[in-house]
Amino acid sequence: MYGGTLKYELYRLYSTLHGLKDNTADIEILTARISEVWEWIDQAHVQKLVASIPVRLDTCRDAWGWYKKYLLGALQLLNVLFFFYFFFFFFFFFFFFFFIL
Repeated sequence: MYGGTLKYELYRLYSTLHGLKDNTADIEILTARISEVWEWIDQAHVQKLVASIPVRLDTCRDAWGWYKKYLLGALQLLNVLFFFYFFFFFFFFFFFFFFIL
């Protein structure tokens, strides 16, 4: 587990959190459970996450703020769409000029 450790552990240990309401008593229960789970998280894991921040920031800067994997997928999709657009455009003019004229 790389990121979202607190959320993952919170739902793993206390799977009934979805039943809490928006009132003072339930907010205190949630706060106590978050504090308890925070104590369970290994500090070596937290240090690994902190050490990975520069790499994550560089990746985010390289992707212009987008998600890296989605940016690559979007660029690949644009390349495919451009190829089909060019192919059909070329085929239309080839057909038009050589068979109709």
